[in-house]
Amino acid sequence: MRVLGRIGFALLAVFTFWFAIDYARGAMTIRYFENEGQTAVTENDDVFFYGSARDYNQRGALFAIEQGGYTVSFYEIADAKIANNTLTIDSYIYIILRSDEELLETYYLKLTNGTEELELEFYPFRTLNIRMALNEELNEFGIASSRIIEGEFNQISLLDQYKNTLFTDTFSILETSLILEDELTTYYETYDKLPFTELEDMNIYPKITHDMGSYIHIMYISVAVYVVVLILAIYIVFFMKKKYLGKRKPSDILLKESHKYKKGD
Repeated sequence: MRVLGRIGFALLAVFTFWFAIDYARGAMTIRYFENEGQTAVTENDDVFFYGSARDYNQRGALFAIEQGGYTVSFYEIADAKIANNTLTIDSYIYIILRSDEELLETYYLKLTNGTEELELEFYPFRTLNIRMALNEELNEFGIASSRIIEGEFNQISLLDQYKNTLFTDTFSILETSLILEDELTTYYETYDKLPFTELEDMNIYPKITHDMGSYIHIMYISVAVYVVVLILAIYIVFFMKKKYLGKRKPSDILLKESHKYKKGD
């Protein structure tokens, strides 16, 4: 039983360690986006959001409209994968909604071409005052660019949570405006690899990796607390118990009483 107990304690210690690490990572992420994300919202830095969404992004909006205190912006992003020496590029449109006032409700974006409609739902980015459009399946930010181009949409409307129209305007994104697939393909065919910063002069950038290094102290604190708790647990379980339940020499009175009971037997 003693061996099983020690194994169980060791397993519990490992699981607790991974919990502490996972908790620290989550806390770092929350603090990072609360601070750095809020700065990006305040400074209208949309790159902070769409720049980390896919493998590549084109800097600068494909289309932006500002009306009634609302701003809707479209950006081109793309994933690039190489398998069996074949390059596959999936292009997406990332749509961001901003407002001069606090965005407190659900918003929808409706694109039309006179006969067909495409309705997208905006979803908040964490707790920040900014919204991103989900795809038609409502499972990720951004919609396939082919859906926008092939739909030949020419009108855009922003709707509130009750589907009331907040504004309507003309809208157009041409296929020639989307450059990621062509430029990445050309670079790959020329150099047999994908670019890193080589296409920045064409406003094509690789995915942004958010640096949470300035919040690493949260990880250190979490690990330090874990170590202290572990040391206390080891002391209580393996040393304190032994000290008071068998390690200390019995008193003379206890020995005499024990001897009496033995004689009685």
